[in-house]
Amino acid sequence: MDKSSPAYRKALFLRTVLQNPWIMNGLKPWPDGRKGPSMKQAEFLALADVKEVMYGGGAGGGKSEGALMAALQFVDVPGYAALILRRTFTELSQADGLIDRAAQWLANTEAKWDGTNHKWRFPSGASLSFGHMDTEADREKYRGAAYQFICFDELTDFHEKEYRFLFRCLRGPPTGQLAEVPLRMRSTTTPGGRGHAWVKKRFEIATGGPPVGAPRRWIPAKLDDNPGLNKEEYRDSLKDMPETERRQHEKGDWSDFKGERFKPDTWPSFWDLHAQAWAVPIGDQRKVYRLEELVFIIAVDWATSDKKTTNCTSMGCGALTPDNTILLMDVVNEHIDLEHCVPRLARFCKKWKPHLVGCEAAAFQAALANECRRHREIPEVRRLMPGSARHAKLIRAQPAILMGQNRRIFLPDESADWIEPFETQLSAFTGVEKDEEDDMVDMLAYLCLMAQDLRPTRKEGEGEGPILLYEGRGQI
Repeated sequence: MDKSSPAYRKALFLRTVLQNPWIMNGLKPWPDGRKGPSMKQAEFLALADVKEVMYGGGAGGGKSEGALMAALQFVDVPGYAALILRRTFTELSQADGLIDRAAQWLANTEAKWDGTNHKWRFPSGASLSFGHMDTEADREKYRGAAYQFICFDELTDFHEKEYRFLFRCLRGPPTGQLAEVPLRMRSTTTPGGRGHAWVKKRFEIATGGPPVGAPRRWIPAKLDDNPGLNKEEYRDSLKDMPETERRQHEKGDWSDFKGERFKPDTWPSFWDLHAQAWAVPIGDQRKVYRLEELVFIIAVDWATSDKKTTNCTSMGCGALTPDNTILLMDVVNEHIDLEHCVPRLARFCKKWKPHLVGCEAAAFQAALANECRRHREIPEVRRLMPGSARHAKLIRAQPAILMGQNRRIFLPDESADWIEPFETQLSAFTGVEKDEEDDMVDMLAYLCLMAQDLRPTRKEGEGEGPILLYEGRGQI
């Protein structure tokens, strides 16, 4: 039988949900006396043949309960392993969180709770684990693990690289009963959060989601989808939220986001032709820039002690074109001890061989700038002194915001590890002083300030030679 056919999905839903005591005994009856998943939950659960499904939208739509039901669908199969993740363990273990909800369903059954490993073990030998992924070390704990079901609860709290990493853990044996269990990557979420932009893009939410038959699906969720919720009472509890967040929670509105000063997912791409040449799209054609036509610059935002959570040093290499655009070649955003900052910059310069390096030189950063000038791998250092812009994040970011809006910043067409966190941070940037993750925003702003000061032009009579002309030498 075709596993995507309505008949197969109906039979599987009947067996793994409606006839599944681990699910049905946990569910409470709806106000009308009926017992079972809601219509939206049923749609989510029935797509067992689709590898990747996101159930996302308004709060109160029954998404977390849907995730728990999905995890329990195959616990009668020996060896079946399911994993549900939140960003932090505190979120998992809070009152009425997923661990609490699972305990309400399973406490008086034959399933056994392993509190040390945060795992339910079933008589069949199947298991349901709860985990978190807030740091790099948390992510590495899952390397080598194998699950047939993985669910990210509140997916917009995660980075895309964390989500993609777990796909390597989604696997099963080639033969036997467990081989018949479909491999499923599931997620639930509400709009907003640091991952809003990449989740919206991945699941094609702006256009209504991927088409039927696509390898991934989006199930919209709204407050009205949950027949067991006191909707008017819940709406009343949301009324004091900021307007954008209220729409996200009540209506599942993905159209607006608290950031969106930058929209890097709309920026044009460039192609590395791997012959010391790069191309950008010009209508249906493309324009090629040779190495000698470009001015390579590096901008640095040193980590400072008053950055409470990120403490990252951010370095970016941009290639300025004769058309006054920037090809963003590479970005480094790392936790770097102060004594290792200059050596790390030197390695970055050795890789890209820039014509010029710009770094902020206020307070202790002046000493770093002076140390850079003495390092043989680091070329001319320009001290960035943006003046009053240092005291207003939004003002400081304006050069980059404007260049982005005018499509004068190009991102690599090829995948690179830095692109997803870069796009995520820029998309979440609001410009208010409480924003904590803004290292790459500041770096890009400095890069654009340098681009405004440096106009790559070819002096008359130089023919095809290098086009390097610095204007306004000194402080930017």
